[in-house]
Amino acid sequence: MRWLLMKVVLLLGCINMCACTKDYPNDIPGWVKDRIKRCKEPFRDCHGLSVKEFQGLGATWYYFREENGTDELYTVGASLVCNGTDMFVYEDQCQAVVLDSLHQRRTIWVEH
Repeated sequence: MRWLLMKVVLLLGCINMCACTKDYPNDIPGWVKDRIKRCKEPFRDCHGLSVKEFQGLGATWYYFREENGTDELYTVGASLVCNGTDMFVYEDQCQAVVLDSLHQRRTIWVEH
């Protein structure tokens, strides 16, 4: 009986640990984590949001893209640099920073 109880407790502990694991890296800025957490809320639709991290021009950038084509590019400090559609090809305010001049470091998160 004790053996069975120990197995049940161990199983519940493993399930609890798996349920609490994050599906995004821990070393990203807090504001990026907060946006991902909001998208993970029940009944919340972020339109297939994907978050990618880019390097280039001496900085780190965070790129948010929704399936509908909406794009946003932020600095590490949460300053919105560009927003538009179709990877900023036609956005005047984004002439200085285009994704072609940046290198993708990693995909942070994708809404499923």
